[in-house]
Amino acid sequence: MKFHLFLLSMILLANYSCRKDNTIVSTNDEFEKYTQLIESNALIEIRNEQFEVIPNVTLNIGDQVFVSNSKGIIAINKVALKNTGHIVTLKHPDYFSTPKRIYPGSRINRLTMIRRGASQIMDNQTGGKIRFSGVEYTFPANALVDASDQVYKGSAKVFCKFLDPTDPVTAQTMPGDLRAFDKEGRSRVLRTLGMVATEIFAEDGSVLQIAKGKTVHMRMDILPSIVSSAPSSIPTWSISDRNGESTWREEGIATKNGTVYDFEVSHFSFWNCDLPAEYVYLKGRLVDENQVPLSNATVIVKDLSTGLCGSAYTGIDGTYGGNVPKGVPLTFEVVLDCNGQKSSAIVYTQALNSLNADTDMGDIHIQTNTLSIAKIQGQVESCPPNSLGFSVIEVKVNGNFLGTYRINSNGFFNEKIPCLSIGAVIEIKVIDLDNLLESNVYTLTYNGKDNLDYGKVSACQNLDTYIKISYNSGPEETFKDTSFYVNNIVDSLNSGKRVHEFNVVCYTPRSVNLIFQYEQPVVGIDKPVSVTYIFDEHPSGSRTLVCSDCATVNFSEYEYLNGYVQGTFNASDGTTSFKGSFRLKRK
Repeated sequence: MKFHLFLLSMILLANYSCRKDNTIVSTNDEFEKYTQLIESNALIEIRNEQFEVIPNVTLNIGDQVFVSNSKGIIAINKVALKNTGHIVTLKHPDYFSTPKRIYPGSRINRLTMIRRGASQIMDNQTGGKIRFSGVEYTFPANALVDASDQVYKGSAKVFCKFLDPTDPVTAQTMPGDLRAFDKEGRSRVLRTLGMVATEIFAEDGSVLQIAKGKTVHMRMDILPSIVSSAPSSIPTWSISDRNGESTWREEGIATKNGTVYDFEVSHFSFWNCDLPAEYVYLKGRLVDENQVPLSNATVIVKDLSTGLCGSAYTGIDGTYGGNVPKGVPLTFEVVLDCNGQKSSAIVYTQALNSLNADTDMGDIHIQTNTLSIAKIQGQVESCPPNSLGFSVIEVKVNGNFLGTYRINSNGFFNEKIPCLSIGAVIEIKVIDLDNLLESNVYTLTYNGKDNLDYGKVSACQNLDTYIKISYNSGPEETFKDTSFYVNNIVDSLNSGKRVHEFNVVCYTPRSVNLIFQYEQPVVGIDKPVSVTYIFDEHPSGSRTLVCSDCATVNFSEYEYLNGYVQGTFNASDGTTSFKGSFRLKRK
């Protein structure tokens, strides 16, 4: 079902891992009046519009750099974050650079990036028109300049993406949220009629912008379903960085000409044709039939006067909260995600009268016992008998990684998987990390019954690849790698110099990531590491080591594609230390 995007600027209420000396942020910003800086953790999951995970996304907070692992996960540990949402920028060579708001605490921040897609070429010296789906640009001659404000002489590569206001995915893909400031500096929330992302690059890959004193004319299509109600003129807004807080700023006016809006832009970023609105605050909590909070559920609010809508996720304690339009009839929906699959279930709907004051909806009870929940169970036999070590099962649903689960000391596993459709294929693999053994892949198909019994399964094959890590001279733990590669890259410390980057991600039994940068490897010699990044998502709190010239790697084997890389490493910054060994296969 399609619906129109509206203005919902949801601010999720999460449980925070707070320090006692929370810092109050002094601001005159209406959106920031309750803001505190909290030393906290944050867990981030990054996907694209097709719900596929995106590895190797970079995220900057101050001088700290984080990179998503093979599952699109970034774990942030003990960083000062705003409790009302902290703006970060996601970057990846195949996607539009996008500011997003993350929230501290133990909830998952699910962020969506927009793939750039195909580009079009424009000769900057002559200018001209370029047409994409939903958007047309008219460039005057010599409109683009490089980072030194010099007129660019050459062919420019233009990327564009029109964000369809009738597509529900737009609520997740848009930058930041729809908090805005009009020309008078008043805080507003926006009702979007269309949004455009634009990025332009020179032939060498550097970013180009519009020259001072020049503008580019844009024509944005008005969708047929809203063209009759679209106003004759509408403010234009761009996402801007204001004291480190990316918000929408009113820039100009777009004029309606038939089925398009015409307007001028003086710079490229995300642009928006939106109606500003006053707002009230709506909050509440989702619980199941047993009063257990429902985390990571999607709440959707629809404006019945326009059909526009917005969405957000609940926090770990089941709470939600955000700004909604004042004085218009609304509906409220709850949608449960089906374990990382591309399907969902609407489990609750409620009509709301026009809200003219902040409103607390209280506890909303969601009946989860009507969902299709399968229980997977079985028993692991050890090889040899009575030798089972610390073991986990990796679970996939229809080929999508779901997670890892503990096997108890007697070898039994018993886990629930909700929101399954008949015919869903559930794969499991057993990994005995103590004995470096693994099983074959066992597969069952969900047929509508409650239980999927795998019976007795055995992990008797040698674990081909693994990594062992000891933290601060503690006991050694073994992990199964999820992805591993060695790339030849530009040295992050010395521009123009190339080094090897060793990158391994483990997701069994928890998330672990190691990145080393070094010059040409030599087998049997302690090799200095120029850049070290080690992350361990430990149950007692994430443990991270980020430093330069603080580690050595000794390779006992270093083969090329489809071969093995084996050795030991030792890293310490004087306070935190990691050491370990590895056997990994290059793909």
